[in-house]
Amino acid sequence: MEKESIIRQFFSEERDQKISTAFFKLIDDQLWQCIYEVGIPPGEQDDFHSDICEKLLRMKPKLYEYRGSNHFDGWLYTVVRNTYYHQVRDKKHWDMVMIEGYHDIPEEDPDPYEKERIEELLHEGINQLSEAHRSTLLKHYWEQKKAADICQEQNIRRSTMYKRLDTAQDLLREYLLKKHDFD
Repeated sequence: MEKESIIRQFFSEERDQKISTAFFKLIDDQLWQCIYEVGIPPGEQDDFHSDICEKLLRMKPKLYEYRGSNHFDGWLYTVVRNTYYHQVRDKKHWDMVMIEGYHDIPEEDPDPYEKERIEELLHEGINQLSEAHRSTLLKHYWEQKKAADICQEQNIRRSTMYKRLDTAQDLLREYLLKKHDFD
């Protein structure tokens, strides 16, 4: 079978295991090339390859985006790139909310004095930040403003806003760890 025929059959309603196997065999080199071009670290490439193959099988509702063999290379690259960027974003978010020893946290209310001390340390840490970092952090978390609004108010790019936010979080985390003994 020719490439376009296999691709069209894979995207059709009636897809069987034989066509799926032929499709993945046909695009395997191209898929690895996309993985390399996106810049996925070597230690993550094999797992990502498996994930993207599973995703392609689950993408039936989104396959209308594919518009023919001359666009397939770009379409596949876009799927790989977006999938990886989403994984990186989700992992970064997950790492931010994970607390080491989460299951060891008691369910009872913390000591009011301890809570007050942590709040004081938090305020001290925020005051240690530069004005740009402090302003971005407070607008995002306390005022709960959207990224677009913060960027417009501060007349900065979105990437700059996120970089400031990341830096502020890192500096605040370091300050709190240095000043407070988290057992």
